[in-house]
Amino acid sequence: MSNVIKVINCVLKSALLFRKYIHHSIKTSKLSSYILIFFANGMGFASSHIAAIVKKVKTMPKKILIVDDNTLMIEVMTYILINNGYEVSATTTGSDVFEHIKNDHPDLIILDAILPGINGREICQLIKLNKTTRNLPVIICSGDDSIDESLKQKGAPDDILHKPFDINCLIKKVEYQLAA
Repeated sequence: MSNVIKVINCVLKSALLFRKYIHHSIKTSKLSSYILIFFANGMGFASSHIAAIVKKVKTMPKKILIVDDNTLMIEVMTYILINNGYEVSATTTGSDVFEHIKNDHPDLIILDAILPGINGREICQLIKLNKTTRNLPVIICSGDDSIDESLKQKGAPDDILHKPFDINCLIKKVEYQLAA
């Protein structure tokens, strides 16, 4: 096989892998539009195709996972977040958080500090000390003022939301964490 054919085969394999990466990244909303434009231009994609993909990536709602054993709290937060343009999933137990992370690919987790079984602080530490999830923003919710101490611990949450919370405070904290 000539070197030209080897190069063509390599380029085709790269293009197929890149296309698979783009589709996965769009599905999970984890691709920067700048990276997409750079690679897509280099691969010879039409500019109209690139623009359509970038528009889709930018308009996809951010996904938020709420973990709280209080279903009323989940309903309230879900209502607020959906009305502010977010996609929300929820669970009442901490034991299936990693399953939700794997299946739903959330962009942010809002985690109650007190949960039956494993508590929210422990779950947060597991998330933050895991190399595949450590960059996932976590906001811990609690009515206990001593929760602020958890910001100084290993595997600390990115922010704390004190209960009872103001709607604007919730939205500002979510926006801040998603912008980071």
